[in-house]
Amino acid sequence: MRMVFSNVEHILPINEALLDMVKERIDTWSDTQVIGDIFVKFVCFYFSFFIIISLKFNYLNIILMIIK
Repeated sequence: MRMVFSNVEHILPINEALLDMVKERIDTWSDTQVIGDIFVKFVCFYFSFFIIISLKFNYLNIILMIIK
């Protein structure tokens, strides 16, 4: 279980920051409002998320093999 949830402390603050920015934008939404710039600010984290998610699928496959 430790392997599956080992990166939560790194991922959670990033997700919380993204959520806060999106919520703030939605709260002040107008006809000319855009949201893409928020996601552009987080591009540098996407590769890290991809690696973490890939590892999680590998762990899941190992767990499924053990269960069988």
